[in-house]
Amino acid sequence: MNKKGVGVVLAIAIVAASVFAFANTANVQAQYAPSAESLCGGQVRFQVRLFGDTQAFADRNLTQPAVVLVATTPNKIRSKWLICENSINNTSWAIFVVNRLLWIPAGSGEIVPRQFRDDQR
Repeated sequence: MNKKGVGVVLAIAIVAASVFAFANTANVQAQYAPSAESLCGGQVRFQVRLFGDTQAFADRNLTQPAVVLVATTPNKIRSKWLICENSINNTSWAIFVVNRLLWIPAGSGEIVPRQFRDDQR
C-alpha cells in the first residue's frame, strides 16, 4: 500500500474512533438523565401549548417564581411543554423543563396530545 493509501486509512480510523467515543458519551448522558416520565411518576401523554409569556413556579402552590416561559411566535409556533398527566385536574400544572419540574397556573394554555404539531388541524 502506498503512503497516500495509508494516510486515508489512518484518517478514517481516527474519525471512526472519534464518532464512537462521542456516541458512548452521549449514551451515558442520556441513560442517566431524568425523563419526564420519571419526574412525573407516570406516563406523559399530553403537552401544554402556551400562547404568550407565562410565569413558571418552583412549587405547586405558585409562591416561588422560577422563570418566564416565552412563546416564540404568538398564534403560530407556540411554546410547548410536556405536562404531568396527574396534575391536569389541579390548580397548578406540573410541566417538564430541562430535566426538572416547574409549575404553571392551571388554564395557562391549551392541553393537546404529546405528539401534536402546530400544523395539525
